[in-house]
Amino acid sequence: MTWHPTTARVMTVALQQASKALREGVAAEQHWHIVAGALDVACAIERAGCVRGLREHLASTAQALQAIRARAQRPTGWRPTPLHYFELDTIGAFVDLHGYQLRQLSRAMPAKMAAKMPARTPA
Repeated sequence: MTWHPTTARVMTVALQQASKALREGVAAEQHWHIVAGALDVACAIERAGCVRGLREHLASTAQALQAIRARAQRPTGWRPTPLHYFELDTIGAFVDLHGYQLRQLSRAMPAKMAAKMPARTPA
């Protein structure tokens, strides 16, 4: 992945749009995956030591995403679900904190992060 200043902006806009759909209770499964993917990137940034101190919040965001997926995933497919207050709060804060992380990255860090990211396969 080539890191360009606009990369952070594009990633942030996609995350904001996906989190808005989750917040409004109209999210498709793809919206959930965008937020979950951003969380993977945020965790890789944390592990790489680029921007530190967010581990607990990232863990809370992961728990919120798991709870959302558990409610929305049905045998017949994805069904949008309203979020609980703590999920709204956690995901909103995550969007802000991840935007901050992305703005702090140097051009050299994405390659280091990519090596530390786990593979994600759709469930």
